[in-house]
Amino acid sequence: TVLTNGGGADLILSILEFNVVPISESSSSSGGGLSSEGLEFNQVINYSKTVNSFFGSGAVVDNIVVPEGKVWKVTSVSLLKGSNNSNYISDVSNCGLLLGDIMLFYRPSTNGYSTSSYDNFPIWINSGAKDLVVGRATTNDATFYKISISAIEYNIP
Repeated sequence: TVLTNGGGADLILSILEFNVVPISESSSSSGGGLSSEGLEFNQVINYSKTVNSFFGSGAVVDNIVVPEGKVWKVTSVSLLKGSNNSNYISDVSNCGLLLGDIMLFYRPSTNGYSTSSYDNFPIWINSGAKDLVVGRATTNDATFYKISISAIEYNIP
């Protein structure tokens, strides 16, 4: 899909669509709907939160609960900054996200940095309540920050 904005720049999206069927209808050869890890698919998690500008480390922005008997397989995390004065949203450097004790995201403070800080997926999260903590060591240069987490929730059989 190609989306064109008024400025002439194109955004190209590549999207996969899946049909989700109950485990009892699955014809999977991995054991009737079980993942290769031996877990049962429950749902896709798409978490998104917008927070006001923050500075420093240890800012708790939310408490996320992974239900008992479930685990999350985090597949992607992003942190973007934006301004209420425009639709412009950009990447954030020199920052990190923790979920409980687990580092979900880290972006170093260098020009021309690689995407290596995004290549640590999947990240497995056990059940329980966990603080979502954001840290950024540079001054605030944005009006808001957008946090997005995508994960697959599995039942522990």
